Formats: sequence, structure tokens, C-alpha cells
Amino acid sequence: MHANNNNNGFNGNNNINNNARLVGIVKLLLGEFNSAQQKTKTFIYELPIR
Repeated sequence: MHANNNNNGFNGNNNINNNARLVGIVKLLLGEFNSAQQKTKTFIYELPIR
């Protein structure tokens, strides 16, 4: 029983690490998307108005 509890503890830590990694990837993708949007907005504002 004690060994099983230890294994569960390690698995729990792995799940937390995987979730943190996923959140990091999502934040990275959202950051890229936001920066692309910012560049697009800047580009639109810089177009000469005729």
C-alpha cells in the first residue's frame, strides 16, 4: 500500500507538470497570436489614406 501511495504521488506530480507545460504552450500560442494582431493593427494604421 505504501509503495502504491508513492507511485500515485509521482503520477500526480507528472500530471501537474504536464498541465503546466500545456498552459505554457497555450500562453505561447496566444502570445504569438496577440503579437501578430498588434503587427496587423500597426500595419493598417500605417497605410497611407487616399
